Amino acid sequence: MKISLDLTINSGNDDIDMDYALQTLSGASGVTSIITEAVLRGKVKENRHQSNEIRTNLKHSFTGSFGQCFDVVIADQKVASRLANMTRTVFSEVMSYYIYESLFLESAELSNAAKKVVKGLEDIEDELTKAIRNRLKNMHKISTMCNYSVDLNYRKPGGKQKIATLNQNTALNITELIETDHDHQIEAIITRFNTFTGNGRLLVNGEERTTSFGFLNGLKYVTDAQTKKITSNLNSNNRLAEEERQYLSLKVRDMTISNGEIVKYLIIEVE
Repeated sequence: MKISLDLTINSGNDDIDMDYALQTLSGASGVTSIITEAVLRGKVKENRHQSNEIRTNLKHSFTGSFGQCFDVVIADQKVASRLANMTRTVFSEVMSYYIYESLFLESAELSNAAKKVVKGLEDIEDELTKAIRNRLKNMHKISTMCNYSVDLNYRKPGGKQKIATLNQNTALNITELIETDHDHQIEAIITRFNTFTGNGRLLVNGEERTTSFGFLNGLKYVTDAQTKKITSNLNSNNRLAEEERQYLSLKVRDMTISNGEIVKYLIIEVE
């Protein structure tokens, strides 16, 4: 069983540097393989061997900018059966979610089926996103060196389903991430929370887009009372209209990129 994908480097009619393109393609292969192993086997596997039953195989290329088709080939019948039950479309949604999660970015709204898959992987999410982040550095190579954006697509029958777009800006989220010494208060609602990792997303009062968050010293140092405030806020706001949302007061430290944009809040205290 296989999943057909393509990687497009949006270079127009320009030639591109072969070394940078190959590093980008290698990064895409690594990201794809790691996510496939995690989603279908439930474990994070960074090292690949000749005997691996999940592999990425190059296909014939296509015209327009620079594009490379490739397949994720699954030889193990039990794993292939899991994919068939999940569907390739849902798998592509989940892949998109983890790529953007690794970049501390908000992903598109997931279908209920995709949410169920993500829920089942909560206990390995931290390990998985760290592994993906390592490969994303290579996958961004053509963007950081030549300023071309890169699209990863699922080539489904009848058209493409975009999985992720990478560019110079998304590269900053993994290459120039800075923990500041600026501790301050924010008012926010919790929109997602992983009780296994302590990571999630929040919406600051007055803003329209959510931001990633975690705890400054790790989840094991967070009291049950503070965790309960987080989960209670998430659950209560899921049932309330927008104008009735209840905000938490949080003492946080910013994680920013070189242009000053905040990409993640590290929670010091839930007040």
